Amino acid sequence: MATPKLPNHDDNYALPSALTIWFASRNDDGTLNEYRDLGNLSGVNLEMTDNYLDHKSAHNGLLADDKRVISSVEAMVNFTIDELVGCNLLYTYRPQTTPVTTATYSVLGQKRLNLDDTDAVIIDALAVEEDADGYLELDWEGVTDVKVTSADGATTYTSGVHYTFTQATGTGTARTPATIARIVYTGAGGITDNQEVVVKYRYDRETTSYVIQQGAVMEGAMRVQALNLIGPMFAWSFPRVALGVNGALNLNPEEWVSQTFQAKVLTPGSGIRGYFHLFDTFLKLAAGSSC
Repeated sequence: MATPKLPNHDDNYALPSALTIWFASRNDDGTLNEYRDLGNLSGVNLEMTDNYLDHKSAHNGLLADDKRVISSVEAMVNFTIDELVGCNLLYTYRPQTTPVTTATYSVLGQKRLNLDDTDAVIIDALAVEEDADGYLELDWEGVTDVKVTSADGATTYTSGVHYTFTQATGTGTARTPATIARIVYTGAGGITDNQEVVVKYRYDRETTSYVIQQGAVMEGAMRVQALNLIGPMFAWSFPRVALGVNGALNLNPEEWVSQTFQAKVLTPGSGIRGYFHLFDTFLKLAAGSSC
């Protein structure tokens, strides 16, 4: 990479293609945990604000500003991540307690199925895991609370009379999902051949459950690194920030699921709010000189 020059020169143009954010959470005793890479970023910006206080004087006959000072400062690091896993989930949901990794959640389901002749129809293929060692490592409890009605909901059918229900069976990769099948019923009110029915059911899964929005504000230290392939290399470090969500988590986006965060820059006891690091040697004038 070319050495940046004083303006005006095309070596000064920057393309921050390798931007990363690292966060180290702060313990109650003030010590920091290990810095963590928060993962892929789809957007990041540093928002700095100087709030001014003007002084007015009428000494010369007209009331006018004769001095301006900075009365307060604010800085925010706004960014969006799309790897909502691990500790990033803790930062998103801010639980008060450690997540329960052995909780059970009842998945509610409803399907419209056509019962053709007496052929068995799978109720829900997701109700049986294919591999206990797979990515999700889902526990299996079988399908329960099965209720079968007509498409309009006016008629409720009876298991063993109007249809047969077969529970999911097997273990590991040999598991087979639960099914229902039509029974040829000669009386009134039965299920006709190829009739559409509505099947309501549930099945249980082991989950990791988070109690949301009850924990304290997450504080720590943050580093933003712009290791550009083109242009100068920059980095920012903030000894103390307060991290939190900033905006909606779109539960059904058109593209990738992501969450926007905001890290408010705080002032620690040292009074140093942050640093701007310039990795390259700039031919520049120092602050306080003729700039």
